[in-house]
Parts: sequence; C-alpha cells; structure tokens
Amino acid sequence: MTSPAPTMSRRMLTIAGLALVFGLVTQIFGFELAYSQTLSVTVWSADEDPGLDPDWVGWDSVPTARVPLTAQQVTAPMGGGSAPSVNVQTVHSGGDLVVRISWRDATEDTSTAKPELFADAVAIQFPASASSSVPAICMGQADEAVNIWHWRADSQAGISALPEPNDGYVDRYADTSETYYPATASGNPFAATSAVQNLVAGGFGTLTPAHEQTVIGEGLYTDNVWAVVLRRSFVAPGAEQPQFEVGQEIDVALAVWNGSEDERDGIKSVSQFVRFSISSSSAPAPVASDQGTAHATPSAAGYVLVGLFTGAVLVLVLLALVWFGIVAKSIRDGD
Repeated sequence: MTSPAPTMSRRMLTIAGLALVFGLVTQIFGFELAYSQTLSVTVWSADEDPGLDPDWVGWDSVPTARVPLTAQQVTAPMGGGSAPSVNVQTVHSGGDLVVRISWRDATEDTSTAKPELFADAVAIQFPASASSSVPAICMGQADEAVNIWHWRADSQAGISALPEPNDGYVDRYADTSETYYPATASGNPFAATSAVQNLVAGGFGTLTPAHEQTVIGEGLYTDNVWAVVLRRSFVAPGAEQPQFEVGQEIDVALAVWNGSEDERDGIKSVSQFVRFSISSSSAPAPVASDQGTAHATPSAAGYVLVGLFTGAVLVLVLLALVWFGIVAKSIRDGD
C-alpha cells in the first residue's frame, strides 16, 4: 500500500505557497488587513507658518502617513466605510498644533439644504487629557472624556455664502450689533462663524459643543480630493481639552463622512488609534520618488517582508486546520 505521506507533503507545500502568494498580493495591491499595531505620526516643527492653507507649499516637505479606515461597527447607527484611508501630515508653528488630513472623494458634498442631503466631513479625536490612558475609540467614556475637532463642508460653504453685514437688502438692518444676530450672541454652535466645531464627550449620547470654540480650520476640494487643515493652540482653552507640548505623545483617532453615500452620525469611516509624537525638529529633507513627494511610503522590501509575515501566519493557521483534520480522521477511523 502506498504511503500517503508524499501526497500530504505536496498538499501542505501547495497550501503554504498559496498563503505566501496571498500575503504578497495583499501588500503589493494595498489591500487593508486588520491589525492592532499603533501607527506613529511625527508632529514636526514648521520653519514657516502654514496658516490654514491646505495648499501651503511647505506641506510637500512634510512626510505623509496613510491611515487605514473601516466602517464604524461599535454602536448604532453602524456603517460607512466608503473611504478606505486618509493621509495625515502634522506640524506645529507659533505654539499651535496644525493637522492636515486629505482623502479621495468622487463628489463634493457641501449642502444639507434638503433632508436627504448630507455633507462631507472629517473629525479628529483627542483624549481630554493628553497624559491620560487611551479612552474608548468612539466618544470616550465616563472616566476618560475626549475632545473632538469636527470640520464640515456644509458649515464652510455656509460661511462663504453669508452676505456682508452692510449689504443692502429690503427690511434688513445694516448693523453688526449682536441684537441682530441672536444665535451668535447666545453661543449657538450652528450659527457658524467657523467651519470647525470643538466638541467634548464622555461616552455615547454625551457629545456637546465645548464652551470655548477655539479650533479653526479650512478645507479645499480639488481633483476629487479633500484636504482639510485643523489648528489650535498648544494651550488648553478649557476643561476636557488637552494641553500639548514638545516631547509629548498623544493617541488620536480619525473619522470621515461621505455625504453622497448618506454617511452621517455614526455611519462613517473610522481609524484605529494613531500616535502623535510632538518633535522639536524640523521635517527631514524630501526623499526623491516617482511622485516627487516626501510621503512615508513603504519600500519594496517592506512590502515583501510584511507580505511574507502575513503569509507565514496564514500558513500556520492552515497547517493547524490540516492537523486537526488528520486527527479527526484518525479518530473516525479508530471508531
């Protein structure tokens, strides 16, 4: 009787080869696999003030980190996931933290004038205290609050569409007094004077505007790409808002909404935690590449190593399944 060992060996080698090929393909073509390692992003010292300009020339010299996103599946309403990733660049200038977030979006959704319309948006979540432990990734928790900077395309569009106070309209007072702007005077966050809302939360259902609306931002939509810059002073403006300083590490999370995909509220694309490391150094000189940018893109060797690692893990899983199958068959044959 012919021994089954050679046949079994060939099968196992075939399975191992297929697993390794799968690992390489997922890396080469950019398929996102779930992982738990925290991505680190350096907050460089800017030699020039970037302002709020998403097209500031200095951004070309700041390394870019690609942060994977997935659909929000923690609390209802769940869903989203239309944005597979965002690019993040960070600097500090004049005592301010400046974050640039960009992502691809085939549609520019800036209107919520009808119930069925939703706006593009992006948010970044910080722990309320930069020295605290990592809070719950969605809205924090009772003992670990979070501070959220939330930019909305419709808020920005609404600001740019407002008439000047002294424009002439029938039955309209040409006055800048708060008497004629009661929502602004009362601090209503929807009486937008900024495209960004500064929010705080200590768990689901607790999201509320912070008393201090000191976060500013500007978005730009060009060639199917949104680029948004968010900015705030290192100095904490109030309670449940982190203080920043050079040498500090702080874990943040990101979220993106695609209005044309009916994404709003909890229906969004979200990241795992990303670690911001605030450095006193300037960004390194750009490294020449085919794209002519300084983006932090893995090398070919990195793709191969990560692919081999992924394949090796799959090999171990498949070998374990084969072993269990052999044991199960032996048990049945013994019966």
